[in-house]
Amino acid sequence: MHEQVAGYFESFGGAVELTALEPQKFFAEEDMVVVLGHYAFRVTSRGEAVETDWVHAFTLRDRKIASFRGYEDSAAVVAAFTTHS
Repeated sequence: MHEQVAGYFESFGGAVELTALEPQKFFAEEDMVVVLGHYAFRVTSRGEAVETDWVHAFTLRDRKIASFRGYEDSAAVVAAFTTHS
């Protein structure tokens, strides 16, 4: 599973040019950390730009990330990779 997650982020990172990554607020309680933020990127092969707010929720176990959930405007992300201008 770890390799699959790492592979996803490597593939995504290789396909986009990140132009902004702004973690803005952090909330922590017990074993959970939630981060609110904003990012922008351009799909390098198409030139399509995306800008969206996001929420990342991490559950920690033994000081390591045990689970991760991410929320963003996924329709905008998919459109940037698939919609023809």
